[in-house]
Amino acid sequence: MRFASSLSTHPHAPTAAGEIVGELLDTLGDSPDAAVVLVAGAHAGLLAPICSAVRDLAGVGVTVGASASAVIGNGRVVENTPAISVWAAITSAATPFHLSLEPTGAPGGERAMRGVESVQLEHADAAFVLAAPDFALEAVVGALHGRHSHLRIAGGTISAGAAQTTQMWVDGQLHHDGAVGLLLGAQDDHVPAAATAHGASPVGQAMVVTAAVGRSVQALAGAKATDALDRLVLGPTELLGPQWEGADPDTIRRHLRIGVVLEEHDEDYVGADFVLGRVVEADRLQGTIQTDRDIAVGTAVQFHLMPRDPACTALAAAAVACRASTALVAAAPGRHDLSELAEVGVDAMAGVVCTSQVGPAGRRLGRPHLHTEADTALFI
Repeated sequence: MRFASSLSTHPHAPTAAGEIVGELLDTLGDSPDAAVVLVAGAHAGLLAPICSAVRDLAGVGVTVGASASAVIGNGRVVENTPAISVWAAITSAATPFHLSLEPTGAPGGERAMRGVESVQLEHADAAFVLAAPDFALEAVVGALHGRHSHLRIAGGTISAGAAQTTQMWVDGQLHHDGAVGLLLGAQDDHVPAAATAHGASPVGQAMVVTAAVGRSVQALAGAKATDALDRLVLGPTELLGPQWEGADPDTIRRHLRIGVVLEEHDEDYVGADFVLGRVVEADRLQGTIQTDRDIAVGTAVQFHLMPRDPACTALAAAAVACRASTALVAAAPGRHDLSELAEVGVDAMAGVVCTSQVGPAGRRLGRPHLHTEADTALFI
C-alpha cells in the first residue's frame, strides 16, 4: 500500500488539478486505486469537474469528493482562498460509498440506511465519512458500530463553504445530501486506526450530576452546579496549570468546557473517557449551568480547559502511537497549523474543517461519537 497527497491553491481550477495530478503521479509512480478530493473557496462550486479531472488525468480507480469551508493539506488549513487537497492510495482495499436514509414504510416514520452493503462493511477495517449538515451522522455511525464493532470510523459534518449548497461526489455522481466516504482495509498486516484529540486539560475533580433536566445541569455532587464552576473560574489560577496563571475570569470562562464521561470505571479518568460540551450559560440565581448537550442525572463529569492556542500536539501523539504514515483528517474550526503531524512522520495527509467531528471516545476506543471541538483522524 502506497500513499500520496497534494495541495494546490492556484486560482485557476484546471491548473490546480494538473499540478496535483503531476505531484501524485511523481510520488506514487503509478495511477492510484483510490482518491479523496476536497475543495474549498472559489473552487467549492466546481467539485464535479475537479473530481472528474483528477480521476481522468491520474487514472484513479475510485474517487470520493466533497466541498467544504476549509481544506487541509501539507500540514496546514486553507480557508477563504481557492484550494484543492487530494489524498490518494495504491491499495486493493478501498470501497467508496454514498449513505442515505430512506423511509421503510413502517409505522412511526422509521428510516433505513442505504448505500453500503453488510458484506462490504464486514471486509473493511475503517471508514472515513463526510456528511451533509442535515444528515443524522451520530445515529448512523452509532448504528454502523453497533453492527460492525470492528470498524474504525472518523470524519465529520462539512459546511457548504463557498458552494452555498453541500456538494459531495462518489464515482461520477454528484450528491447534495446524505454522506459520502471511503471504506479501507488492512494491508501488509497494518490495520487503520481512528483517533480523537481535543487537546483540552481536565481541571478540578470529577463529579456526579445529581440534578439535571435535558441540557440544564442543576446540581453537581449535591451542590449548585455554579458553585463548582465558580471555584475554577474565580479560584487561584495557579491550580489550573502554568498556561493559566494570571488569566482573568472571562478568559477562563471562554475556554471552559464540560467533559461527559462515557463509561464509568474505578480508575482515574483520562482524555479518552470524555466527550466535551460547551458551557453555554451560567444562571447564578438558579445555580444552573446550561450546556450544548443532554446530560443525565448520575453521569460523571469534569470541567476541562481548551488550550488558548489550539495545536495538533495531541493528534500528533496519536499518530505516533498508531505508527501512522498517512492520515485523513476532520479538524475543528479554528485550527490553522497541523504541521506537527508531518513532523512525526505523517507524510501524506488531507482533510477538511468540520462543524462536528466523528471519532472514538471512551475506553473502548473503537466506539465512535460526535464531537464539536475535536480533531479526528483515520490513520493508516
